[in-house]
Amino acid sequence: MILPLGLLLLFEQQTNVGGEEISMVKIVINTTWGGFGLSNIGDIAYLERSGLIIHGVTSWPSDYSDWDISRNDPVLVQLIEEDAELYGGRGSRLRVIEIPDDVDWEISDYDGQEHIAEKHRTWS
Repeated sequence: MILPLGLLLLFEQQTNVGGEEISMVKIVINTTWGGFGLSNIGDIAYLERSGLIIHGVTSWPSDYSDWDISRNDPVLVQLIEEDAELYGGRGSRLRVIEIPDDVDWEISDYDGQEHIAEKHRTWS
């Protein structure tokens, strides 16, 4: 998929830290109890902007779930930056977090309240 330049710029930003440019990536997380989700309006906006549906022409993809959207997806990030309250699902409070793009990250949560964690090795 070819993305418009504006969306590519949303995905990766340059930040100056101590005189050194660091590439940053934006990630969407849920900051309240309950869990990540998009509203119906958010689902439709995501599908339309991603080119997965054309409103009034094509039908809803049978295998679509907002849980399958990559949290650093440029379209998702843009929607949440535009209006997190409108596009976020019931019981969600979505927020965009920026981290250095060289971090191997994962989303961790407790009862749906999420944070970004750097991946590391664990044993049990």
